Amino acid sequence: MALGYGRAVHNILNIIHTMSKEKTLTLEEVSAIVDENFFLRYAPKSYMDIFKKSAERVIGNYVDKFSEGFNLILETEKRFEFSLGDALIFGSIDMIKKLNEEGEIEGIEIVDFKERDDSELATDYEKQLKLYAIASLRALGLNPKKATVHHLDEGTTSDVDISLEELKKVEGNVEGEIRDIINRKFPKSAESKKCKDCDWKYICTKEMV
Repeated sequence: MALGYGRAVHNILNIIHTMSKEKTLTLEEVSAIVDENFFLRYAPKSYMDIFKKSAERVIGNYVDKFSEGFNLILETEKRFEFSLGDALIFGSIDMIKKLNEEGEIEGIEIVDFKERDDSELATDYEKQLKLYAIASLRALGLNPKKATVHHLDEGTTSDVDISLEELKKVEGNVEGEIRDIINRKFPKSAESKKCKDCDWKYICTKEMV
């Protein structure tokens, strides 16, 4: 259900960003867009109402604080794919923006929208943004100069280091992870919280999960 909520919020943000290219939306119009488009397939009505109110709050706060930068938006939900090692990496970037209002796209800003998730399934958003930067260079022919995470629940932003040194480091790490998956190498880490709480820990060998 939490995954469906995140997807619903992303879809509504995409609608708002697209509509904002034509006109400046009022907060009342934003609220109406949320009301019309928010949907969770398997949620009972009581939960639906709670999640919808949460979506109205975080999206309304986001538009109120950051709508002045909507004129810099180039594309949203931009799909990409590129090869890395023996794998094909694909996905979509939440938003690509111009760095300023001059209009020349000598460098772009990558934006990703997140809500706090302290579970073991939470995405490493810094690694994700660095992969998006690699995708921008390799697949989209763009020059990423800045990467930003919008923390929707907090109404804040944070920058991610996408220097060439960092991108080379993440590229090497991901290539190594791809090799391990292909070779069925899943080393156990005794210090890992994931291993400590894993259902398979009693039958897991030291070398292999």
